[in-house]
Amino acid sequence: MDPEILDPSPDLHPIKRDEVALTTDRVVLGLDSPDSHLELVRSVAHHNMDQAFEMFTPLELLACYPDDRLDLWKDEALKSAKSLHHLFMSLPGSWPSRETLVPDWVIDSIRNRGARFSYASTGFVPGWYLAVESDEELNAVNRASYALPFYVKTPQSHLLELGFKLDFSNGDFSHIHYTYNLTDRASLTALRAMLSIGIVRIDIYRKLRSSLIDFVFAFGARLPQELIDRCIKLIDDSSARSPQLNISELQPPTSANYLDQMNLIEYNLFEYLNVCQRERRRDSTSPLTKDFERFLTVLHQRALEVHRGGIEDSSLYVEAHENLRRSITTTGGSGKPRLDVAILGAHRAYVQFFTFNGYLNCLIAYESPDTGVRCYPLEFSSDIDLSLVPESVDALVKHYTHGLQELTILLREGVKGLVISSGPDVYNVPFHEALLDLGFAEVSYTHRLSSLSEPRAVNTDETALLVGYSDPTGEHIQTVDTEVAVVANLYSVRPADLSLAEPLPEIVHLAGHGRSGTAASEVGMLLGPTQTDYLTPYKVLLEADCASTRLVFLSACSTGRGLYGQNQLVETVPMDIAFIEAGAQVVVSTSAPINDVVAGFFSSVFHFALKNGHSAWDAYTLARKSAARGDLHPSVCELAGILDAAWPTWSTEVSRSLVVAPDDWKLFRVSGRHWR
Repeated sequence: MDPEILDPSPDLHPIKRDEVALTTDRVVLGLDSPDSHLELVRSVAHHNMDQAFEMFTPLELLACYPDDRLDLWKDEALKSAKSLHHLFMSLPGSWPSRETLVPDWVIDSIRNRGARFSYASTGFVPGWYLAVESDEELNAVNRASYALPFYVKTPQSHLLELGFKLDFSNGDFSHIHYTYNLTDRASLTALRAMLSIGIVRIDIYRKLRSSLIDFVFAFGARLPQELIDRCIKLIDDSSARSPQLNISELQPPTSANYLDQMNLIEYNLFEYLNVCQRERRRDSTSPLTKDFERFLTVLHQRALEVHRGGIEDSSLYVEAHENLRRSITTTGGSGKPRLDVAILGAHRAYVQFFTFNGYLNCLIAYESPDTGVRCYPLEFSSDIDLSLVPESVDALVKHYTHGLQELTILLREGVKGLVISSGPDVYNVPFHEALLDLGFAEVSYTHRLSSLSEPRAVNTDETALLVGYSDPTGEHIQTVDTEVAVVANLYSVRPADLSLAEPLPEIVHLAGHGRSGTAASEVGMLLGPTQTDYLTPYKVLLEADCASTRLVFLSACSTGRGLYGQNQLVETVPMDIAFIEAGAQVVVSTSAPINDVVAGFFSSVFHFALKNGHSAWDAYTLARKSAARGDLHPSVCELAGILDAAWPTWSTEVSRSLVVAPDDWKLFRVSGRHWR
């Protein structure tokens, strides 16, 4: 049910009497003295409040009426707000202006929380902000700013949602909402202060396609008295049900509070992809699904054009982008699914990395056999430099191993494995290697916890698809042909061309040139000589059916890399995430360019171990141990005969390559559910 829109032009409500004197030439009278002029003020205000505001000062009007229950409620609310300051206006960069541009906290909130509209009170300056993403949205805000059509509703018993309606020129509309948690002291205090003051400041930002944010303008809006009265009643009713809310001290966040925060961060990491994929599964013919598929098609065609050296045609992209943006805006959300930490199993924790105010932070959640779900935050030392470009992979790993030492507390708490979710600033950083060095037995990645579904049954006679292209007429990768031959021999299949017309088999191995960049047109894999052989994540999302696929191995440069912006729709989706979204259970990929000989050797050992009954993680571990020593680990020594037949010089080539690229094998990483 749509919320009821309230009258945007409320009657004014005087708040409070004060013992302040009114000075005349001969005598000083208290404002509540019967001989003062306040009876005249009260009479004028009773008949015409607008005229009273023109004739008298606000102090005189406030002094006209005695304190009542509502006045006392507001007094108490403002008294509580005195000790709660989210941001001080005197702090440089706290509020937007033409001089300071966009505050860092706004950029952090949008990037790490995906919060395109949120509240940010300073205690006595109640504030909301809204980040628009199109001209249509900005025009709608401009029209609404003259008389905001407010609404209030309660989506849950402990949540109060305030907001306003935006009407678009095509007849569609959207609700911009700001949710306050009545069981959270800080949230409740900010809400009560805003209701007492009766005015909210709204800052409008514009999200640009270049991943930047621009401050547009700010304005103030008076809250309708009906909205204020209704909210106060809802707060009082909630307080009556939960007397503990009357405690004046701030309550520390609980595991449940932090878990809600993790849920929000995960949802917003690839929010538009989540929304569009969910709608596509629900209704394949809906307007949002059609606009989503059209946008993916345009992205794929754009990537093909760039790949063959053509010039991008931005007109189709802009049109498809705006249509999808409009469809997302006008399609109501279906809520955020709660995080199910139990899916991780025993002794495994979920860790979300993100930056806030320039510092690396993380949130941790795991299920303890003694206390149930535990969830808490960690902030790391400022010594961690996420922009570090070292001389070697090993130097980079050592830097992060030192900086992430605080996470060893999990080892003492019985956690042995980690599943990482990384934000935009840390997505491509090899944290897995640093955390393995700290002593964790497993470290893998996921972009969405719910994607870690129940494991599929292991089929000893699994089918496999092997696709590789060495690009003989271009940047020739000779090892690719050998790598594919070895893996094909292991599964007793022949290398084939990639076709997404049919569901993909249990094992998929793709080898060739990989590329990744900041632009939507810079992500893909070259798997054949023709344009149709160029695979992009958009084609995977559009066409791939991996419902029966247990493993996808992407043996190419930067196949797990993604430099995505905080305001993107579905551009620059990393290839590993595309396959996970298409249904694959596990994806092995790389976070940077990698030596092709090292990649071929690593792949061969991995598939040999997997074929011989090892789990995906154990196969990954054996491939790491073999690559680290430049020779086969004893557990996979039988692979030597297969390598000798298909790759006679493998031992010499691997040894030479490890001299040039001794740590490239550390760039391989595992995404998805690798455990059984």
